[in-house]
Amino acid sequence: MRSIFTVANLNYLNQVLVLARSVRRHETAHFTLVLVEKTIPPELLLLDSGIDQIILVEDLVPDFAAQAKIYTVVEASTSVKGAALLHLLAARGVETVIYLDPDVAIFSDLNDLSDLATQSSIALTPHQLVPSETETMVLEEIESLKYGVFNFGCFAVAPDSVGFEFAKWWDSRISKYSFERHSDGLFTDQKWGNLVPIFFPSAAICPDPGVNHAHWNLHARTLTFSQDGRVLVNGVPLRMFHFTKGPGMGFEASMAKTSFCEEIAHIWCWYRNELEDANSLHSIPKAWSFA
Repeated sequence: MRSIFTVANLNYLNQVLVLARSVRRHETAHFTLVLVEKTIPPELLLLDSGIDQIILVEDLVPDFAAQAKIYTVVEASTSVKGAALLHLLAARGVETVIYLDPDVAIFSDLNDLSDLATQSSIALTPHQLVPSETETMVLEEIESLKYGVFNFGCFAVAPDSVGFEFAKWWDSRISKYSFERHSDGLFTDQKWGNLVPIFFPSAAICPDPGVNHAHWNLHARTLTFSQDGRVLVNGVPLRMFHFTKGPGMGFEASMAKTSFCEEIAHIWCWYRNELEDANSLHSIPKAWSFA
């Protein structure tokens, strides 16, 4: 069984629903939401959401209420990813565990990423795959140096000895040091990821441009649509797009740094429509219960 999970509070519920439905379309994986709230809204359980399992954060981290006091909402949610990974790796019959940020949608299966984790215990996805060709785009490399070489909005781990060793180490770090504090060299979980290939040499770097396509690598990846309707990036299937910046969240500013093509506009229009449709499914309040 392939396990895919995300971690979010109710502020990200619409994104989670879009992600869950995309997993249902393209994967046979078991999809888990680790909900960073005190209770599960009953309405959420009644939705045909594509979510197979909801785990409350305090069932993984009993003292989370105290832990949450030192963090912002995003930092607090990030701080429990390691505990969730350990829990899911220990599940009976699991082959690989894949984490995806809630603001991701998948467009084809994640077989290659899962296979890479099986072979290497850990599969990481970098922000950049190739050197920038222009001085302007070097800024994206500088951003990677600032925020972390790898994007931990997508990674895969196998339930072997190295996978568990990594999960335990990672959990011990991000549970206590998941701060967005650049003066201390920290950016939630991502800067810790720079150490993974050193501490765990078997870890593999996913070379697929179809994985973790996002605003930070648009300059090096070309999105197209095939005649049979498939979404391609650099000629290979788009596996997942990371909608980390959208209209109203700095997306237009990030697009000013590179060429904004019709295909990108199309996929963003699709995502906006999906979010609106998800919003129409429920009226669940979004105030964070640990505030």
